[in-house]
Amino acid sequence: MNLYQREDFDELKKLIPHITKEYYDSISNNDSIFHMHIPKTGGTFFWNYFKKLDHFKNINFIQNPHFKCDEDIDLYPDPTDSIPRNELYQNQKGFEESIKIAIVRNPFDWLLSWYNHSQGDPNWPWLYIAGVGGIRTIYNNFEDFVNAYCDDSKYWPGGLEAFRKFYPFQIFDSNGNCRADFIFLNGSDGELNKCCLATSMLMGLSWDEAIKPINEKVFGRKSRSKSGKTQDYYSMEMYEKLYNKWKNILEVFNFDIGGLKSNQIILNGNKLKYCKEENRLWIKT
Repeated sequence: MNLYQREDFDELKKLIPHITKEYYDSISNNDSIFHMHIPKTGGTFFWNYFKKLDHFKNINFIQNPHFKCDEDIDLYPDPTDSIPRNELYQNQKGFEESIKIAIVRNPFDWLLSWYNHSQGDPNWPWLYIAGVGGIRTIYNNFEDFVNAYCDDSKYWPGGLEAFRKFYPFQIFDSNGNCRADFIFLNGSDGELNKCCLATSMLMGLSWDEAIKPINEKVFGRKSRSKSGKTQDYYSMEMYEKLYNKWKNILEVFNFDIGGLKSNQIILNGNKLKYCKEENRLWIKT
């Protein structure tokens, strides 16, 4: 462990109010992190950030593909590396003994990233993925895609159907329990950076070491470039449809189209419960 300097304490003090005491205590006393990766939430950035830090080469940091926790949800195979595979996180090595972390992104940013996802070479169309699951080949403008996402009567690929119902479904088991110990909230104002910085510093890094991968611009997967604010991509009609569909998610995670509405960037996942039949999420008291 590095010896902290005054600057390190000053920077850490800025981050502490944003995280829960449970997270502070857990991450300070653990050397194994299991990342439960929900597609298009910032998980590749999260993984690349810690992979760049020499300090974590001796720490059990487990990155898995896009699995699930609910054995009753059938998923299609994953030709794009972005549709979850039909395996359970609970069956993966290191799951139970690790601190389990998931990222939940502002749904408005998430849906835009989902649509803009690109993989492969567009000069070879049969090898090119346009949108997660090739969704841009089905809906070639964003408004039609949003309408199909909100309307169960419109065509939607079977392998993506669980996302249309409730996009963070992967971290909830068949009994509706959230299996992520902690959830990083990825808004529109660098919250994921703060979560990564707080985690690495609580595990012993100095500020200079913790900030280095961010200064070196650790990026995730490629998407079509976005210009302007997220709000610019949504008409009022699109916003109202999505707000009605996501109202429960937005309230629990404290998001709106402009980003995160509070300074709490890490939630205790053990307090979350989901009812699949009612498609309802809540915080246990």
